[in-house]
Order: sequence, then C-alpha cells, then structure tokens
Amino acid sequence: MPAPTPTPTPPAGVVAIGSQIGGSTVSQITGNITLSVNPDAPFAGRDISFTLRGLAPWQEVVVEFIDPLGQPAEWITEEEAHVVSADGTRITERSLYADDSGEISWLRLGTQDREGVWTSDITIDGRTTSVTYAVSQLQLQVGQETLGVDLRRYQGLVSDTLYSSLVPAAVALDLQSHLGRVVEELRQRIGVQSRAIPNTYLAGNRQLFEQIAEATGTELGFEQGYYQAGGEHPGIYMRADDLITQLEGTLTHEYVHLAMDELARERPLPAWLTEGLARFYEYEIGLAGQRPNVTRWRAFRSADLAREAANSGALLRLPDLESRAIWNGQTDDDRITLQYAEAYMAVRYMTESYGADAAAGIVGDIGGGFSLVSAIQSNLGVPYSEFEQAFIAWLRNWEDPERLGISPFIEILDGVLDMADSISQRRGNELGSRSPRLERIPFKTLLHSEAAAKQNELEMVTPPDSLADLHLETLSFLGRYVQWLALELEFVETGVNARIAEANNMIGEINVREVLLARSIGGVKLIYNLQ
Repeated sequence: MPAPTPTPTPPAGVVAIGSQIGGSTVSQITGNITLSVNPDAPFAGRDISFTLRGLAPWQEVVVEFIDPLGQPAEWITEEEAHVVSADGTRITERSLYADDSGEISWLRLGTQDREGVWTSDITIDGRTTSVTYAVSQLQLQVGQETLGVDLRRYQGLVSDTLYSSLVPAAVALDLQSHLGRVVEELRQRIGVQSRAIPNTYLAGNRQLFEQIAEATGTELGFEQGYYQAGGEHPGIYMRADDLITQLEGTLTHEYVHLAMDELARERPLPAWLTEGLARFYEYEIGLAGQRPNVTRWRAFRSADLAREAANSGALLRLPDLESRAIWNGQTDDDRITLQYAEAYMAVRYMTESYGADAAAGIVGDIGGGFSLVSAIQSNLGVPYSEFEQAFIAWLRNWEDPERLGISPFIEILDGVLDMADSISQRRGNELGSRSPRLERIPFKTLLHSEAAAKQNELEMVTPPDSLADLHLETLSFLGRYVQWLALELEFVETGVNARIAEANNMIGEINVREVLLARSIGGVKLIYNLQ
C-alpha cells in the first residue's frame, strides 16, 4: 500500500521534565505535542506511564528508553513479555501509533529499573527528542543487618522484610503487601494459615542469593526461593531480580510450602504434592493479582506441556515424583519444567474433581501419621493407583473452558487478517498491471464484496466477554476497511478523482489499524498459548 501522508516534523533536542499537572509531569515536545509522565516523582522498582498528546491521528512514533548508565533498555509488554525480533534478539525500541484523537499511551514496567536519570527518546518522522526524567529510591525507615551480605531491615506491621543491595525499596515494600494478601487468600480458600507471618529476605541477584543461602546453611539447586522454619533467621528467602508477577509468584509459592509443612507437622510431604500445591496457588492467587494475564500465560504453558507429555507417553509416574531429594537433584531443565507442570496439573485435577479442601486434607492426614496411599484413600475415596490413572485420562483430554470459547473466536479474527493480507497482495498485483479504469470494476467489486461479507460475518458473532473490546476493535477496522474499498470501487466506476484522493488519504489509518489489530490478536494468542 502507499505510504501514509507525511506529518509535521518536530525539531530534535533534549527536553527536561516540565510542569506538574494533576500528579503528572508534562513536557512540551514541539508545537502542540506534549508528553505527560505519571507519577511525577517515580520510584525505582515501580511502573511509569507515559502519554503523548497532540499528534496527527494514526501517526507513528518510535520510543526507546535509555537507562542511567546510557544503555538502551529492553522493551517489555504489559504481559511482562520481552519484545523480540524475528531472530529472537531483544528489542530496545518500538513503534507506537496514535489513535484517532492523536494520543498514545504506554507503560514502562519498572520492577528492575534502577534509580537515576532516565531518558525516553521519542522519534517522530525521523527526528528524535530526548525527554529526561529522574527515578528516585523510595525512602523507608530501615535498620541494618548482616546475613552473608549487608541487608536493610524494614519493619512491617506483622513481619519484616530484609533486602540486599540492588533490590529497590519499593519492591521490598510491595512484596510485603503481597505476602499479606497471600496469607489472607489461603486462609479464606482452604482454611490454612501459618502460625506466624514469616519475615522475607530478598537478594538482588543470584550471587547475593547464594551468599545469603550459605550463611543460613542452605545448599541451593535450581530454586529461586526457599524457606526456613527454624534457626536464628526463619523466613522466606528469594531472589528479587525478576519482574513483579514472577516475584509475587515465588513469594506465594514459598509461603504455601511453609503453611503446608506446618499443616503436615513437619513430616515429609511427597514432592509432587507439595510442589503441585505451591504452583497451583501461585497461579490461582496470581490470577487475582494486578497482571492476571501474565499468570494466565504461565498456567496455560504448564497445562499444555503436561497434556502433551500425557499424550506422548512422556508423563512421569507420580510415585517417581515423591522423593524431595530426587526432585531437587534434577539438573535437566526440560525435566524440571515437566515436573512442575505435572505436579500443578495433578493438584488441579484433585481440586476440580474432589474439592478445594481435598489436597489440604491429604496433607493434614500425613501430618497425623498417615501414608500418602492411606491419605489419598481416606480423602478421595479411591486408591492411589486409581487416582493416578484417572488423572492421566483427564489430562489427555484436558481443555480449559475459558480457552474453549476463545480459540474459535481468535480463528475468526485470524481470518480477518488473512483476508486483509490477501486483498493487499491482489490489489498490489492489480495496480501493477495498469489495466484501464473501467476494466478494473469487476476486480474492485470482488474485493469490496469480500470485505463486506467478512464484516457481516463478524457482526453476527457473539464474542467471549473477555474479548468484547477486541471484537469492537476488529469491527471498527473492518468498517473503515470496507469504506476504503468502497471509495476505490466508486472511483473506477465513476472516474471522480475526489474519490481516489479520499481513499488514498485513508491508507495511513488502514495500515495502522491493521498493525494494532494484529498486535492485539497476537497478545491474546500469547496469553492463552494459542501460538
């Protein structure tokens, strides 16, 4: 398609943060184009939102972040996915597009962002304006402690958080709040709670984590976290150098281990049961968190991996997944991933088939001296071997009800994009043929009819509730697409130049709408593992 109509070019330069309006910092980019940064005083470890106003409708803007050390920062989506090129290289700049009002908003996921002066390079029509903004450290009243490394201790209302260098204070505070929510969620869901809310120890990277573990007498394997029930420093220990949903998930995971081991009166639990419970509630509580789609994506990947293993004969026997020593001693990444996926789905099957209290009931019985075999028989009413066979049969045919409704709808939307690609290719070939105007009428009629038929088809579809906005976005795209093709058809029928001029003026909008729709559909596919 022809390129969109050029828009005014802003001057290059450096813009410092501007005036504060309603909690945001507003900077003048050029002319009527302004950038607002919210919050106006961002903290290291927390997200920052940006809004650019005053652009031409559908205008392209390229954005890149530069960290305080002058290095380009990776682009991460709101699903906490790294944006990569076709060859897998992580991307540091991304094209964004204004809406029909000339506005663009985006989010900088700041969990791993350090304090200092950051720069957002904003490129419009090949000219770059650099907007600087300062990220500071959240100030907490802390004490000092040493446990292999120097730690800051923040005293909360019910427990303390101790964190090393490289851990933003805001992350330490936010994880403490998350732990409180986890304790309440687990108590409400299955009536299980630890005797005391544990302290949390956060390490800024793997090396610091290893030093802390050594000081506590813990030998680390592949785990990102662990807990200690006794000794001089009981609590949950974890790395804190990932994005926030993963950090919250790790904290949830370790708290579930702690609570279940207390329920079991410190008697050894089968690895698949305790890990399955920890992963199950890691996902369940994550789905109620601030970024549920991140957890949804992880849960679907785990579920599909276990199902594929069940259908290929690669599923591991549950009795072979009982030993904690064997579980923790694994070094093969694929085996480790499958272990967790299978354990998660085993507990999910148990919960969906026998009730939310079933797994906790088994743990409690083990704490009372029952064997795993006896505890399963007592709580589920079936022998261990029968439970395993029923689980495998269920897993082979498993499908999530939510995804069952989404997958067919996404196929329909894929058909919209396929139609647009096909029309684009055929239209390009036809333009290259330079056929006389009147001879092009049947071809233009066909293209318009195809698009109109697809529009009518989509109008008759009732989307899943969660994809209602995507349905509207697709209908909006098709409405403008059909109108554009109608103008091209009217031109070849009448020869009125105003019609082709109007059609050509829509090309920039059509192109952007198609790109944004493809991104939206791709995002849903990612979340529900439909790639």
